Amino acid sequence: MVADLIDAPTATWKTDVLKSLFNTVHVRKICAIPLAKSELSDELVWRYDGSGKYTVKSGYQLLRLAYSNPLSGPVNSVVDYSRFYSDLWSVVLPAKVKVAMWKICNNYLPTFVNMQLRKLNVDNCCLFCKSAAESVEHIMRD
Repeated sequence: MVADLIDAPTATWKTDVLKSLFNTVHVRKICAIPLAKSELSDELVWRYDGSGKYTVKSGYQLLRLAYSNPLSGPVNSVVDYSRFYSDLWSVVLPAKVKVAMWKICNNYLPTFVNMQLRKLNVDNCCLFCKSAAESVEHIMRD
């Protein structure tokens, strides 16, 4: 742990321990990292909202800005993207259907192809047709 590399009473790096673990270049870079002189408690901060607190609204706004519109390619403006999701969420359907649609549009379904991308050891062949890789496109279109 990093705490084992720091001498807490003096708030300095334990250079002898660093030298035994790392080469000279890395020791120099590590020692250049400033350490706090007073002990502060850790605090979770959501940096995408001015209050520092996570809300579903702030998470949703971050997603809107981070991803492109799945139906029309890259977003040219936030208005295009907002309209797509406003239309999606305003449709009168059960919430689980809307969430499933969102997952489909953003390629978040647990398909065999997606599982392989996450380094899981699975065969990506579709269980039904046995001829193509199981991806969102294959499941929904092919």
